[in-house]
Amino acid sequence: MPTQEEKQECLRLNNLYKNKVAGQIAHNETPIDQAMIGVAIGQIEGKPPIDQSRISQILTGYSKLTVERAIVFSRIIGCDIKDFSPRIATLLAGVPVIDKQERVVVVEGTKKEISAVATKIAQGKKLKTKKGAKRLAYPGHCSLETKAFYVDGPQMEPELTVGSFAFVDPLEELETGDSVAIIRADRLTFARYMGGDYYEVSNPKFAEKPFTVPLECVVGPVIGIFINKR
Repeated sequence: MPTQEEKQECLRLNNLYKNKVAGQIAHNETPIDQAMIGVAIGQIEGKPPIDQSRISQILTGYSKLTVERAIVFSRIIGCDIKDFSPRIATLLAGVPVIDKQERVVVVEGTKKEISAVATKIAQGKKLKTKKGAKRLAYPGHCSLETKAFYVDGPQMEPELTVGSFAFVDPLEELETGDSVAIIRADRLTFARYMGGDYYEVSNPKFAEKPFTVPLECVVGPVIGIFINKR
């Protein structure tokens, strides 16, 4: 379920959307159709168009406003993402905010060591934070169990680019379309949740059919990304 902060983002977006439609009607223009928004979101997520009821849920704060959806709304409405979600705008910029942030521990080590830690998280085990552990700033609020994992594979590009860090919150509820950290073939990787027990990779270069993952191998959904600026 969306956090209180995420709900407020959706409500701000809803006000911008309503103002845009009102302005179009006042100028005898064809107002934005929610079906059009659903088609655009489906295209950027690589899925069929989402229906009008889901658009309504996003605008009223009952469904998550993901990075991809924020991009679509900003383009169609003609506003900046920061106008309704400074959190997502900051994530896209790859820089932390100063006045409101959480410090998230980065899980480091060899691939085997990282997978071992991720497996414990998936199993619901509490982990002790090592003294001096590297941390990244997450803009907004997240649970204390949130961890940052380095993205070392292109399977989920363009959502998760190689070299970025994915913020993974094991306490966050999975929603269809979420990017999610999983354990597969004894290593940490990322996929897109399709509902039920099914997952897929989003990079079209990987011709792979949807696959299943046991619940005990699901680390958690990706709630944001950090991109190193070079």
